[in-house]
Amino acid sequence: MKEASPLGLVAAQMRAHLPPGVDAGYLDGFLSRHRDALVAQLRPVSARVVLVGCGERKAAEAAPARALYTGSLTRAAMRHADRAGHPWFIVSVLWGLGLVEPWEVVEPYNVR
Repeated sequence: MKEASPLGLVAAQMRAHLPPGVDAGYLDGFLSRHRDALVAQLRPVSARVVLVGCGERKAAEAAPARALYTGSLTRAAMRHADRAGHPWFIVSVLWGLGLVEPWEVVEPYNVR
């Protein structure tokens, strides 16, 4: 089985989330016209993902997850993932140990 290219994966995701009434042909034309620029922006997909524990310390107000969690171990793990260039997610007890994306805005919470 042939592996999909990064651009093919992006195109499939974009097709899956087209707003109602938007013609898929428009998207195909856009991808065709801007293929070289889009490919230049796509770096190879890493097979490694860093999972960061959420920790108890949090900011007082809603913020993107990367800013909400303030514990020293959590912050160190985020810095490691950023430096290594790997995608990373926060494992959160709020969503039953679900994954939270770093830019996802989260309200502060306490789970005991």
